[in-house]
Amino acid sequence: MSGSSNSDDHSIWTPTGYCDCSAIWYEIEEIEWTTHSMGEAGRVAWNVFRTVAAVSTIGLSTVVNGGLKSYTHEAVWLLVHCRKCGCDMNLTCELGKSDKMMRWGHYGYYITRREYKKVEKRLSYKEIKKIFDKMWRSYNLVNGNCSHWAGDFYGRVWHSSLTDDEYLAWLKECREK
Repeated sequence: MSGSSNSDDHSIWTPTGYCDCSAIWYEIEEIEWTTHSMGEAGRVAWNVFRTVAAVSTIGLSTVVNGGLKSYTHEAVWLLVHCRKCGCDMNLTCELGKSDKMMRWGHYGYYITRREYKKVEKRLSYKEIKKIFDKMWRSYNLVNGNCSHWAGDFYGRVWHSSLTDDEYLAWLKECREK
């Protein structure tokens, strides 16, 4: 499921801005993939739908492509450090129903932390932006939702130095979780 406006409200979105230095000084220090609340009423209705779908498809809706996810939103947070002024900034990347987004800020609350890493090989903002720009823009509940997008983006950023085969193996492992 996806819908950043609901998660903005229920997971306490906080815009934080960025320093006045040029982005050439920015590098990524940490990366985190998290699951956010989209509200209790929607969650209850979605769970009823998931149950009906599971019964009417004889369980296939719980298996195909990882099954229908819970009524949540998934996003990737990056800690961006400016090498010039020393400022630490929050950058969140995510897929909403209308498009992918890269926003300066963070969610103040999350339900689960799917993955978290300190970035060993510091990546520049330019490298992150290049990865983001190559990500898909279209939301699809079954084959391209915010969970798939966040997992793919997290993997591309974190594993940017891996071979394609190593990356695809990691992505498959994440989707099976």
